Amino acid sequence: MESPVLVSHPGRQHVGKLLATLNNAGLLQRFFTVAANYPSLIDPNKKLALPEVSRNQVDQFPWLAFCQYILGAELYRDVYRRFDSAVSRRLDRSEHRVLIGYENANLCSFEREKALGGTTVLDLAGVHHSKNIELWEQFPGFRNAFPDRQYFDQMNAYKAEALEMTDYCVCLSGYAKETLSNSSLSKEQVFVLPLPVDRSVFFPL
Repeated sequence: MESPVLVSHPGRQHVGKLLATLNNAGLLQRFFTVAANYPSLIDPNKKLALPEVSRNQVDQFPWLAFCQYILGAELYRDVYRRFDSAVSRRLDRSEHRVLIGYENANLCSFEREKALGGTTVLDLAGVHHSKNIELWEQFPGFRNAFPDRQYFDQMNAYKAEALEMTDYCVCLSGYAKETLSNSSLSKEQVFVLPLPVDRSVFFPL
């Protein structure tokens, strides 16, 4: 029997397809996010912004959205960290399962899930964090996005600690997998699932 799957993502970037696939296979147990749909928190008759999952499968933390948009809390260091901590407190052991999480919001929840005997999977949207340092040094645009190098280093330290709690990683390309070659993960623990391309629009010349 396949293990039930929990998905934790503070936002909604590309996560809908993952949720739909898991749900269609009967594997999705719960989805943790900051807010699946802001209006639905006020009007229960409105549909979720994520039709792939039913309302009773979603755990939301709307107070974090309030902290970000009203109080101006910093996204990665404040909102994502608090989300990660809040998710970890919702985890319990009902049966063996898999937790899929995302960078910057997975350290506490991965640590808790492993303590409960579950399996942790990092859905890596980019490359290994050490490669980001090279990009930061080479490209002005990257430095503009993260002008405070100390802040950038703090983010990477968090990612490095979270990687130690990771059983498997899914990344988007062979290049991304190569950047993980010197990490704590073996090549057998890293899987490549490239983003799909609409070949009616993009095709080889």
